[in-house]
Amino acid sequence: LAECAHRAAERRVREGRRSLAAALSADGPSVIAECKRASPSAGLLRGAFNPVCLAEVYWAAGASAVSV
Repeated sequence: LAECAHRAAERRVREGRRSLAAALSADGPSVIAECKRASPSAGLLRGAFNPVCLAEVYWAAGASAVSV
């Protein structure tokens, strides 16, 4: 967890924070990835839940934004 948080913090310093509107206004399709541990209807979706690491993986895969 500490390693993922450190990498995410470094990325924020390098690239700055982006607004949701800016992320979704880029040309082409935009994907909003969701980090969700549980659902009201389905219950627990993921036992080991680390939203920082999931967000980093989603970003590396091309997500325009991440919902936590």
